[in-house]
Amino acid sequence: MLNGFDIGPDGLLYAPVYFEGRVIRAKVRSPVRSITRTMATGLASPSAVKFDSACWLFRLSQLSGKLWVSDPATGAAGPPSPPAAWNR
Repeated sequence: MLNGFDIGPDGLLYAPVYFEGRVIRAKVRSPVRSITRTMATGLASPSAVKFDSACWLFRLSQLSGKLWVSDPATGAAGPPSPPAAWNR
């Protein structure tokens, strides 16, 4: 099931796969549509993925209500402190 997806800065579709507990990245703007990478696994009911203006990937868990932030290029955990834009 795909829900709450977003197009990333790389032009690929990022989507939670709710019942499999993972987030995928997929090609959708080419003649051959395919999953290019599983971005995260072991997530408790991922329900949405979105990018902010600084290209951080936000993943929301419907089950726990937790929000994870990561760099989509490396998979590394998000910024150690909130970006200045959040404090406005």
